[in-house]
Amino acid sequence: MDLLLDSGNTFTKVALCANSAIVEVRYAESKEVLREMGVQYKPEHILISSVNKEVREIEECFPSSKVFRFSPQTPIP
Repeated sequence: MDLLLDSGNTFTKVALCANSAIVEVRYAESKEVLREMGVQYKPEHILISSVNKEVREIEECFPSSKVFRFSPQTPIP
């Protein structure tokens, strides 16, 4: 299981991915909800895009996951 997180001004949108496909989209309004998702899904990888929240705070919710940050400097094809 992998997670894609888009952290906006009001809440964080989370896409749960399995086998390179999005299987579910959820919304998290707090760090506690993100922590619970980390415990429940135990994601191997996390990709985070954030417009206003400190990315480090989000990363802390997933201590056993490999975290990637998506930013304007991220090279994409």
